[in-house]
Amino acid sequence: MKVLIAAAGVGNGFFPLDAQLPKEMFPIIDKPILQYVVEEVVFSGIEEIVLVVNKEKKCFLIICC
Repeated sequence: MKVLIAAAGVGNGFFPLDAQLPKEMFPIIDKPILQYVVEEVVFSGIEEIVLVVNKEKKCFLIICC
């Protein structure tokens, strides 16, 4: 089974914060939002993750579990 995580949006609902950091990288407590999502997917037993990102974003994190 695979999961597709769409993180390519360019919405500006958090402007001006999202001008500096992509929304999926906003920290919640001690980790970026995207890391929480990936950890839940791995915990669910899914082994293949497809992450769709926008090539124009400045910050990208590779999470290895």
